[in-house]
Amino acid sequence: LKLAKLENGEQLSLTPLNLSDTVTHIVEEISIIAEQKGIRVYNSITPNMYVCGDEQHIREACMNIASNSLKYMGERGPKEISFSLSDDDSYALLSIQDTGVGIASPDLEHVFERFYRVRSPQEKERGSGLGLAITKSIVESLGGNIRMESTLGKGTATHIRFPKSVRRSET
Repeated sequence: LKLAKLENGEQLSLTPLNLSDTVTHIVEEISIIAEQKGIRVYNSITPNMYVCGDEQHIREACMNIASNSLKYMGERGPKEISFSLSDDDSYALLSIQDTGVGIASPDLEHVFERFYRVRSPQEKERGSGLGLAITKSIVESLGGNIRMESTLGKGTATHIRFPKSVRRSET
């Protein structure tokens, strides 16, 4: 239902939002879960990066990606998730990288399609195949874009660009 609403032009409540603070809170939440699974979480967050957005939807998009990183971490090698938020001209660039099981190239081009699920013989986690489709719709509805790169057995990096906004105090 959420995906259908987004694809049919649901209007999000857009306000100046300190993305740095939002991502910092997400990192704190993910760190608690990750610690229980023996996963280290790193972050490099440029302070006071403002976007024009809807905090609830941005949190949902980021949590969808971070949840996938937690689910598909694998048992061998380093277990790490890193969040970085940096300035990219007129965009805020958010990257979430993990050292998980990765995604094969043929699957990578389909991961943002609704109901698409990467299948593997050792798969333990189940999902609806809607999380990344919802994430893409949220990002695009905010004027941003999302891309993913991955190497099977080495991990996945998701890069999101959100248009920057002026600070609330400057509006």
